[in-house]
Amino acid sequence: MQTADREITRFVTALAGVSALLVALSIPAIYSYASYGALKAELATTLALKRVLVERVVAQVPEMWSYQIPRLEEALERHVIAHAQSHIHLLDLKGELVVESGEQPEWPVIAMATGVYEYGEQVATLAI
Repeated sequence: MQTADREITRFVTALAGVSALLVALSIPAIYSYASYGALKAELATTLALKRVLVERVVAQVPEMWSYQIPRLEEALERHVIAHAQSHIHLLDLKGELVVESGEQPEWPVIAMATGVYEYGEQVATLAI
């Protein structure tokens, strides 16, 4: 009988240890996942806002928009969220850099990109 009691005690102790470990690891994992989702939503919102501002510049000068560097820089630097360290760059359809704003953040980074459109046709790519 003593052997059976020891095995049950050992099993219950192991089960309690595994359960405690799962609980201890799940709380930071859930927090990290929620924070990651919030950061992605913030970046998506910032990217959408910047895209609208760049599309306004493109709509004003459709043929020569890529030469409007000061206006494009102003569009990218407006409405910057103070606590977000971000690097935004605008590429033309050839993949050449037109303008960039901000400093490259340290690793780890989250990157997103969207198209910049003029009358339904993509003219550039904006990435953050």
